[in-house]
Amino acid sequence: MNGPIKIILIATMAITLFFTSGCASTLMRDLTKANGGRMDVTYPSVRLAGHTLKHPDMLTPLVLIDLPFSAALDTVMLPLDAAKGRRPSKQKLRPPGVKKQPITKSDKLPTYEPREGDLVFQALPLDVDLIQAIEGITQSHYSHVGVLHLRKGKWTVIEACAPGVIYTPFEKWKTIGRNERWAAYRLKPKYRPIIPKFLKNLHTHAGKPYDFKYEFTDDKLYCSELVFHAWKKASLKNMGNLENVLTLNWKPYLATIEKYNQGPLPTSGRMLISPRSLSRAKQLERVYNHGLDQ
Repeated sequence: MNGPIKIILIATMAITLFFTSGCASTLMRDLTKANGGRMDVTYPSVRLAGHTLKHPDMLTPLVLIDLPFSAALDTVMLPLDAAKGRRPSKQKLRPPGVKKQPITKSDKLPTYEPREGDLVFQALPLDVDLIQAIEGITQSHYSHVGVLHLRKGKWTVIEACAPGVIYTPFEKWKTIGRNERWAAYRLKPKYRPIIPKFLKNLHTHAGKPYDFKYEFTDDKLYCSELVFHAWKKASLKNMGNLENVLTLNWKPYLATIEKYNQGPLPTSGRMLISPRSLSRAKQLERVYNHGLDQ
């Protein structure tokens, strides 16, 4: 056996061993943590397998062979995943540059009754540099957004976060934000007939990966980009205004931008749609605020 063939065989055996020892579970957890994602999402290896089936490549067979082992490891890790989903009761309220907002009528509403198509915004914990950058660059507490709908009879949020485009029970979603701070926005009456198409378009993106580079495409999606593309396809109109990051408060967060971009920011900047911009869209009105503007 000559040298090159021997090296190829050894490399193949090493890769096969890696992907048949439950390592996909560990790998997904490490990647999520490194990229500032939520660590309370269960069965990451199953999500990886689902994604690789939709977008097959040379590693797909190995990921599927490993699935029973990683799923078993994910089961063992369930108590730890649940523990990581619990947030401290008090956290820093504002990143630099974000001002306290005035109280509105929606702050005083006693209850919130969900409706399909409601956009729900929240302030995520500031222990992740990406969240600090989002809120600092946009000078807003609105660091995340998802859309409510009924799924198997229960209120559920479809959202794009570190694991990708996923479904999260609304009751759980509310606890993930910083000090459980969130707000709900509703489409104004003239736009409500579009909601069924809007929701249908959202569901077509389920399972897609998260867009850590914040490139304006639809193969990978960040939270507000998911909402923007689904609404655009349903209505042929923009929801909120696209902004060039260079027009925002980007300079204090350049290192974070380049970290997630995996290289320098393009000299022309980058167009994006932020949760703050969505919240200001003409189609929406705020119907409930659970302390998000504090």
